[in-house]
Amino acid sequence: MKLQHFSKLKYRPEIDGLRALAVMGVLLFHADRSLVTGGFVGVDIFFVISGYLMTMIIGRELQSGSFTFWGFYERRIRRIIPALLVVIVAASAIAYLTLFPEQMKDFSQSVVAILLFSSNMLFWLETDYFAAAAHTKPLLHTWSLSVEEQFYLLFPLLLFLLYRSFKGNFQKSLFSTLSMLFFASLFLSIWGVDNYPTATYYALPTRAWELLLGSIAAVVSIPIKRHLTRELLMLSGLSMMLYAMLFYDTNTKFPGLSALLPCLGAFFIILFGSGERKTVVEQTLTIKPVIFIGLISYSLYLWHWPIIVLSTQYWIVPPSIITVLVSSTILAFLSWRFVERPFRKIKFSESKKPFIAIATTAIILAIFGSIGHLTSGYPQRLPKQLAFMDINGNKMLKNPQRESCFAWPGHGLTLEDVKQGRFCKIGDPKAPVTFAVIGDSHADSIFQAVKHTAAKHHQNGIFMGYTGCPPI
Repeated sequence: MKLQHFSKLKYRPEIDGLRALAVMGVLLFHADRSLVTGGFVGVDIFFVISGYLMTMIIGRELQSGSFTFWGFYERRIRRIIPALLVVIVAASAIAYLTLFPEQMKDFSQSVVAILLFSSNMLFWLETDYFAAAAHTKPLLHTWSLSVEEQFYLLFPLLLFLLYRSFKGNFQKSLFSTLSMLFFASLFLSIWGVDNYPTATYYALPTRAWELLLGSIAAVVSIPIKRHLTRELLMLSGLSMMLYAMLFYDTNTKFPGLSALLPCLGAFFIILFGSGERKTVVEQTLTIKPVIFIGLISYSLYLWHWPIIVLSTQYWIVPPSIITVLVSSTILAFLSWRFVERPFRKIKFSESKKPFIAIATTAIILAIFGSIGHLTSGYPQRLPKQLAFMDINGNKMLKNPQRESCFAWPGHGLTLEDVKQGRFCKIGDPKAPVTFAVIGDSHADSIFQAVKHTAAKHHQNGIFMGYTGCPPI
């Protein structure tokens, strides 16, 4: 192993192939978890790729004397923000039409958090990534973007200070620093996955090692003369990633040590790829359809999850895998062709219009999200019949008799009440009892609706509830 100076960043098509593998893993996992049970590791592969590319770009510019913080962040804005804003605008419009107020309030909070690059922290406080509740959050997938952007608020400064302090020995000091930070973050992740699993999944300190592994791939070089050796190393890298995608599942402790396998796989592809002769793995990753998916991978990642969540919200039945693939790919291509590519080419120094458009859209979304939070999800947009159904936003639907009608430990409905027939009445108290509602909190959730309907039709019934216990 030797340390290398940063050269001009050449286009490596196998990295686009690696992106394609990563995004398809995530997409298939989200569309149907039984298809690729560990497809979520695609995000970790993206982290490694991102760490490699950003380190190469910053390192080369530092060595050439062309690095500026504004230049770096301007490129990041043009690369990440325009397509992201388009997706948020589209998702916001559909969410406004389909979500109940409490859901809309959560959505509004996520919009503001994304704009502040802190959605990972918001979702950390709200839900486990693999929990059922995650399927109600259209912008949940943006947590990974927040992790990256938080990393790149600090990483350029680190490289800049190292270069200024150890200009004559930059590579060595950089490798030492990256290695120490890598192991510190990895050990924290291994510890955290057992003690604070949700925080460990979303937080930068326990994810940084994945980006740093990509950074190390940009600093080191391991020349391999024998083509057969490169073939085996590249095949090992691909096998590690595929194994994680196919055999990991939502019960796997993650990230922690489990995440090391797919990350090392991506590390191998980056480190040992781009030789004089293409390996079989490189030939596979550089097939034109694979490259195409890699090119639109960012937009594909952005679009697929809102499509799944919001279409399920509207039609109740989850969309088919074909529907998700086709619709996501079409929207991703349009987004890549008409948003991503144009904004990459136009520098803010050449035209202020793109910057003004981005800033204006972001401000409007921030106002929209803030109002959504303050108004508890724009409840006025729903007709009374629908507003009545909003469990958390409408007090009418909450069961005011929940404490007394339920059999709670030490209070509420007691055995003596049952023996004496003292149950909560539902409906018209003048009518004879003809029905009963029996169950747990699910039964409680329809208490007010049944009560309202029974009274309207002059029916009377009783309610018997016990928390956490379905009827026998």
